[in-house]
Order: sequence, then C-alpha cells, then structure tokens
Amino acid sequence: MKASLLALALAVSGSVLANHVEKDDTIVVRNPKKVTVVTGDSLQSILIEGSSDNPSYRYSNRIQLVDSNYVSTSAINRDTWDISFGPFKTKKKRKTQFEITSDIALGFCGATDAPEQMDVKPFKSWEIWWTIATYRYRPWRDKHAFSVGIGLDWRNYRIVDNYRFTANEDKVVAIEKYAESANPNFSRVHTVDVTLPLRYEYTDKRFGFSLGPVVNLNTKSSLKTRYRIDGTKHKDTTNNLKTNLVTIDLMGTVTLCNTTFYFKYSPNNIFKKGYGPQFKTFSFGIYL
Repeated sequence: MKASLLALALAVSGSVLANHVEKDDTIVVRNPKKVTVVTGDSLQSILIEGSSDNPSYRYSNRIQLVDSNYVSTSAINRDTWDISFGPFKTKKKRKTQFEITSDIALGFCGATDAPEQMDVKPFKSWEIWWTIATYRYRPWRDKHAFSVGIGLDWRNYRIVDNYRFTANEDKVVAIEKYAESANPNFSRVHTVDVTLPLRYEYTDKRFGFSLGPVVNLNTKSSLKTRYRIDGTKHKDTTNNLKTNLVTIDLMGTVTLCNTTFYFKYSPNNIFKKGYGPQFKTFSFGIYL
C-alpha cells in the first residue's frame, strides 16, 4: 500500500491535466504547487494544492485501514466556495476564496447642511438595509477581500417639532410650520433604494474593516405627516417625490469581537434642485 501511494505522489508531481479524471479513478494534475503525503499505521492521505491552470485547485484523498479493509474519502475544491446568511454565517478555520452572503443592517438616519427648520431626529429616523447577495472574492485566500453586492435600503428622515414637510400639486417639497391649533405627531420623508455596494475588506480574528462606495438607485419616495386638530387625527401623504435617481454613499465598517458597525455619508442631495430642501445625509448602525 505504501509503495502504491508513493507511486501516485510521483505521478502527480510529474504532471498532466488539472481537474481531469481518467478511467480507474486516476487523477493526474499538471504542475501542482504543493503535494503532501502522510502515511501511518492505519491512515494514509494525499493532498494536492494548485495546478498549472487553476491556482485554487485542491484535491484530497484519505485511505483508512479497518480490519484489513480500507475506507477511501476524497474531495475536489471543497473549501473554495461558501454561502451563508446574516447572523448565521458559517465560520471556518480556512477562508474560502469565493463566498456569497446575505446581510442585514439596522441603523439610524440623519441630515447635515439642512435648513434650520428641518431638525431631523437621528434616533427617531430608521434605516433598514438588506443586502440580498454579496459576492466576495479573496485572491490570496487570506485576510483581504473584494466584494460587490445588491440590496434594498429603506430610509426615513423624521422631524417631530413644530415644523413639517409639505408638498404642492407639482410635488415640490417645502418645510412649513404647523397651524397653531395642531398637535404634531411626526412628519417624515421616506425613500427606498436599490443599492450596489463595492468594498475592499480586511478581516482578522478580532478586528476588521471595509471601505468603499454604495451606489443608490431611487425606486420609491414618499412624504407623510400625522397630527391632531381638536382631537381629530389627520394624515397627509404624497408619493413619488422628485428625487435624484442616483446618489452615492461613502461607506465604512469596523468589526470588533465579531460585531460589525457601519457608517455611511452621502454628499448628494436627495431632492432634485428646485423640488425640495437641499441637504446631505448620513446613517450608522450595526451590520449583521
């Protein structure tokens, strides 16, 4: 048995074609990067890593001797791909080269450079961001990765004091004071975007970070105001506001002890010029 295993190792290092399986379960690899052969009293194994046309090629085979019989286990590129979801992501000692994940972010929204009357309350303005799929590529199968994703981002910007958002027949949004007899509840602008995040990522055992832009394609926007007058509830709504089709966020994340926090800032205005107050936006929260 040992002699046959040694012959197999020599044939492997001698080379032919990666990922090609010939008759009689003979696997021949051209120019392997590394060949490891382990022989014991009851276990013999061989591991082939890399080939001339596929640096990520990985083949393993184990032969276990059991009462004069043997059990053979083999795998090809078993550790190349991984698919996981949100807080249920799988954790492996060896990082996969390609990975697809689905992630959820929960956070708060705020506004800067806004008109004085537009006092957006960040901890009353929510963001729910679902990255439906993130494709992650690790060229060196180590701590560095590049990723691209697609998702949906639900954001609102809420004011709760004596001012409110209004919109006229042309859907031009303005900020006005409530009537003196009104008892305000809230007034908010709401947007839904298709998002395309592009990031560089670094991940260590206890620390990680990522940086990159997020392209937002606005698909829906609305305005809603709730208030009471003489005890009677009122609700004013306007849909399909005149927002910019494309905006870009600058995004960063920091991971500490397996918990990831994110921050996004957009230098772009939500509303088209002349159709609403001009202001910059930001959001922050936890990324699952």
